[in-house]
Amino acid sequence: MKMIITILLIGFYTYPLTGQCFFQKEKDPFTGVETISTVNELVGAIWPNGQLNFKLVLIMDKDTTFKLYININRLTVRCFGPESKISIKCGPNIFNLKLSGVSHCGTKFEDYSVLSLDTIRLLGKNKMTAIRVFYTNDYEDFKVDSFSGYFFKSKLKCFEKKYPQYFN
Repeated sequence: MKMIITILLIGFYTYPLTGQCFFQKEKDPFTGVETISTVNELVGAIWPNGQLNFKLVLIMDKDTTFKLYININRLTVRCFGPESKISIKCGPNIFNLKLSGVSHCGTKFEDYSVLSLDTIRLLGKNKMTAIRVFYTNDYEDFKVDSFSGYFFKSKLKCFEKKYPQYFN
């Protein structure tokens, strides 16, 4: 009986990390622009050296815009610069996403890429199988596990289900 309860508790603990729809909704008090974001989710790892997290943010202004926030935690210092980008392999397609262009270095840092609705739909059609991050002077491949591969597909479904008015 204890074994069954333990397995159920582990299952409930990890369930939100595998595609559930958790959102944070905010409104800028100065501009009135509303944003809806997912939680940071682990999508890639280089054990034991580091991990890569994604968060999708829907910005509801004059146009509907998605931003993909990339959070990287490393043991060694890396740098982003004007030419930095992230490549995502989904099925047979490779998407090269340009980052913000801001230069910064560190072991923990965040950057973002602006995505069109069409790009996010294309990313959601197939399972994500590989991620390559291009730093200022080198690149690094992150391993994508089976649950994380469906990040875009599951998050797009969540957004479409909860906020259909932005996807017509």
